[in-house]
Formats: sequence, C-alpha cells, structure tokens
Amino acid sequence: AALVAPRASTVLAGAGWGACFGLVVYGVYDLTNLATLRDWTSVLTLVDIAWGTSACALAGAWTVLVNGWWR
Repeated sequence: AALVAPRASTVLAGAGWGACFGLVVYGVYDLTNLATLRDWTSVLTLVDIAWGTSACALAGAWTVLVNGWWR
C-alpha cells in the first residue's frame, strides 16, 4: 500500500495501481514456484495470481480511501 497510495489520486486509480502491483508480485512468486516445484500446477498459479491481483486492488483502493479521510 505504501507503494500504491502516493501514485493514486482517486480510489479507482488506487485499485488500478494495486492491481498492477499484485499482478507483478504474485506473478513473480507463482511463476517461480511453477518453474521450481514439482507439484505446483498451472491452475494453482492462475488462481493465486488472480487472487493476489484482486486482493492488492482492494487494498490499494481502501488505502487511498482511508488516506483521503485523514487529509
């Protein structure tokens, strides 16, 4: 959230920046696991990347919203 909030001026922008952040972070983690772990499946990779992208989008939007209350 500390990387997302300074770049976002609206809640929607916070969700967008959060989604981009989540896609990159969860993508790196999950694709590394897919490449190195024998029992890590492609379906698990896709589901976890989708989860991470959604969770970070929600966190980014919430952070910008709450940050606006304090200003």
